[in-house]
Amino acid sequence: MSIAYQQRPTGRLWTLQDLADHYGPIPMSRVHSDPPPGLATEEDLLRINAQDGHLCELDCGMLIEKRVADIEGVLTPEDLLARFGPIPLSRIRTSPPPGKATAEDAIRLTEEKVALCEFVDGILVEKTMGMYESGIAVAIASLLYAYVSKNHLGVTGGEACMMKVLSNRVRMPDVCFISFEQFPHGKVPREAAPRVYPDFAVEVISSGNTRKEMDDKLHEYFAAGTRLVWYVYPDERHVHVYTSLDDVQVVTDGTLTGEPVLPGFEISLDQIFHLPGWPKED
Repeated sequence: MSIAYQQRPTGRLWTLQDLADHYGPIPMSRVHSDPPPGLATEEDLLRINAQDGHLCELDCGMLIEKRVADIEGVLTPEDLLARFGPIPLSRIRTSPPPGKATAEDAIRLTEEKVALCEFVDGILVEKTMGMYESGIAVAIASLLYAYVSKNHLGVTGGEACMMKVLSNRVRMPDVCFISFEQFPHGKVPREAAPRVYPDFAVEVISSGNTRKEMDDKLHEYFAAGTRLVWYVYPDERHVHVYTSLDDVQVVTDGTLTGEPVLPGFEISLDQIFHLPGWPKED
């Protein structure tokens, strides 16, 4: 029986949907994520094939292993689409393959400065943030740190702050506050990803985030014990403020507050979106 593959436009990154349409339920252990699918070259093909145990083909900028010994438990593109929605394929690490990764793999990649990855049910998912989104996160984090340190309340973290919010989750909010009350005797452990949760978490939403991904993350935060979450939308220039899964306020102008976690902490939307050097209007 012949298979009619759907044609994929060349010259752009592959998506999970491209992969599912083109190959069907291919084990993700056969897909190379470095270079990102769509950007691989003949030179990459020669380099990978020169390594012991590798034999790859090059297809429209993507490297595909011809054979993999152990595929039991390895996820497929359809599995990942069901889990995350249409997340960019470039955000999914394939070594270790999805379904086989561990929290220790996420920690190792971060400590070795290879990638900032969250760990979700055996899958390593790279964080995504552009310059503007990063600037927003830094603006919030700097104001939050000044307030928290002045009042000796806890720890302020940035996008590389890893924490095991649940037994099978390692999350890295773009900005977070963790109360000293979560640490025995108020002493912060030196381990890379302690079993804590953000009392207050901020996520700056970028084009690489999917709604399902962020909905799932919101559920995890509140299941772990988080009491305040801000989802910041740079394109729309508004913020969704969650104090529970069902209690959300959309703030389009004025001032955000840290209630109920940080009474007295305030930040205006101008301080978030009108960064020095960036235009005030699109």
